[in-house]
Amino acid sequence: MHRPLICFLLVGLFVFPAGAFGYTSPVRQAVELYNQGRFESAILKFHIAKPSELSPASFYIWGMCAYKSGKYYSAGLKFLKSAAHGGSESANTFSLAAESFLEAGQYDLAISAFKQIKTDKLADRQKTWFFWGEALYYSGQYKEAIEKYKMALDGNNKNISFSSYVGLARGYIKTGNRKLATKSAKSAKEMTGDNGRRVMLVGELMLDLGLFDKAIELLTRSVDMGMESMQVHYNLASAYSARGEVKKACEELRLSVDRGFKDFAGARRDRQMENVVSEKCFRELSGKN
Repeated sequence: MHRPLICFLLVGLFVFPAGAFGYTSPVRQAVELYNQGRFESAILKFHIAKPSELSPASFYIWGMCAYKSGKYYSAGLKFLKSAAHGGSESANTFSLAAESFLEAGQYDLAISAFKQIKTDKLADRQKTWFFWGEALYYSGQYKEAIEKYKMALDGNNKNISFSSYVGLARGYIKTGNRKLATKSAKSAKEMTGDNGRRVMLVGELMLDLGLFDKAIELLTRSVDMGMESMQVHYNLASAYSARGEVKKACEELRLSVDRGFKDFAGARRDRQMENVVSEKCFRELSGKN
């Protein structure tokens, strides 16, 4: 059991001179607040603006403010309103809407927004294919996700390429294609370098593939590289338990609990943890939570 790959959105801070907008006071003030990085205050100003004062550009800025304030669902809605008016940048704005919905866990809305994109107009198609794959994967459309991840390999962004190989491995695992899952995981492993997060993610793939020796090797290495966390120690506990090394599994589970792990109900359902669930250490640790 481990957390899903966390998806990331790199949105630049564009600065718009307030004088370039012919809006009345609330929108002009919102733009000024946006330029100052005061996103929450800018949102309040947008809320009191009259509908007739809000143009596609202002909805775009409102979406940026919402995203940077962690209000991803709201950001997606604002980007949709901006993109719906068309224009040369609508493809990229639909992409921002989709990525915002993805961040909010609204996968169906993300997929719907992705489908509205004219991909030939995109500034970064590789990133869009990857995030589209993520939305499909987390909505359970694994075969469709695999196709998008494949498309995302066609580009120069090595971070996206690595994440796409991880996505492919996860997709193939879900569809029961162990051979291609292993091949994709190996391709991801070749790109880990000295990146602790990448090493951790490939370790999780090895765990899912039942390659416990490799999982332990990579997860332990990721801890040594500074990726120590509740999840890494839980995954190590799972790998050791699956190998029948109960003492080491208990040690790793204890380290996970020390870092905040509490999902013992989930652990009881985790087949890889079967050898530990009946142990005294598990009862002691679960009894504290």
